[in-house]
Amino acid sequence: MDVKYREEIVKSVRDDYLDRREERRNFECQWQLNTNFVMGNQFSYVSPSGEIEDRGRDYFWQEREVYNHISSIMEARLAKLARVRPKMSVRPATGEENDIRTAKVASKVLDGVWETLDLSEVISQATMWSELTGSVFYKVTWDNKGGRKVGLDEKKKPLYEGDVRIDVCPPYEILPDSLICQSVEDCVS
Repeated sequence: MDVKYREEIVKSVRDDYLDRREERRNFECQWQLNTNFVMGNQFSYVSPSGEIEDRGRDYFWQEREVYNHISSIMEARLAKLARVRPKMSVRPATGEENDIRTAKVASKVLDGVWETLDLSEVISQATMWSELTGSVFYKVTWDNKGGRKVGLDEKKKPLYEGDVRIDVCPPYEILPDSLICQSVEDCVS
């Protein structure tokens, strides 16, 4: 590849990144402000420059005691949402005995995956981010070091079967091309 062409690609990607970051700056300020409020920093505010700052006392004699109402509200919401967990299941395609047995086996496999991946904890993390920022993403990948150990490679390093991995991605890590799209499928990149 031509060096000039590479530089143009890098510049294009960087400019696109900076444009997306600037478009989302107000959202990020709100997310940071929400986080401060949950942590008990009720005197935080977003300055005109877009930074989170702490509003100091106006006079030396003023008291700044705070009872953190927001934290207890958030904890109560998370506790309620923790009781409502999705349950993966498989329904048979037909009423035939073979389909019913297959559905039961598939449901057992899903239950095993639920336990192996500790999806209850993953969903708890995602719920926390969703409550704090209004959105969250799940990242489903293949973990080459997951599953059972099956042997050693030529460098005597362990080899594994591999397994599915599900991680929670806070919205800070995602920069969609448009903030007005209703779903991920509507985004170009």
